[in-house]
Amino acid sequence: MPGYRGRLIGAMSTFLVVDGAALAARIHVRTRMLGRNAFGMDDFVLCLTYTGFVIACAMGFTSMAYGFAAEEKRPYYSKAKSTQVGCTRKLLVLLSNRSTKTSYKHAQFYYANQLTVYISSGLIKFAVALVLLRIARTKRMRWLLLGSMVVVAIWTIVMTLYSSWLCATKGSSNYAGSTTCSNVGYFRTSTNIIIDYFYAFLPIYMLWDVQMSFKMKASVLLLLGLGAL
Repeated sequence: MPGYRGRLIGAMSTFLVVDGAALAARIHVRTRMLGRNAFGMDDFVLCLTYTGFVIACAMGFTSMAYGFAAEEKRPYYSKAKSTQVGCTRKLLVLLSNRSTKTSYKHAQFYYANQLTVYISSGLIKFAVALVLLRIARTKRMRWLLLGSMVVVAIWTIVMTLYSSWLCATKGSSNYAGSTTCSNVGYFRTSTNIIIDYFYAFLPIYMLWDVQMSFKMKASVLLLLGLGAL
């Protein structure tokens, strides 16, 4: 399956396997090696985030099956109507045509894919904050992390509403639809990067004075700072 769609399917499949293996290893360590009491809220949110990723990939795969990112024509989807979505009278009339019904499904599943990604992007940040909260040694650091979680919760809700509703056109986010939506798109992208780097580099500050070997400290910082990638 060459082309953009093939690479997209390959990337999603790869990360499904890699992330699933990493999560399974974490759960095994938490429940089998450290005891069931070691399984905490951060592990639960990580599982919830992975579930969201699985749903997003399933919606993406289904959308592509109905014609999303298609580089060839198939009888069961139509590019011309592939982004029609909504409950307008005109659309309901168009849905009587079989190809348009298929295209409507294409848009529905693509919209579900985007919506799940928006929510999951906030959940994974929440999970990282909970992981760091486990190792926070000072009251000041714990309050910083709790405050950042409040910011992430507000950011996720507001950006999801804008990206999937107020700035959505024909079943997908349309940041070019207006000046406001363009600004929302720039804001979401820039703040997403800032939040990711905040959680990626915060462990350096948290573990700077911890008494452990440089090799061990570097390993821990590398694992906790993977978000920078």
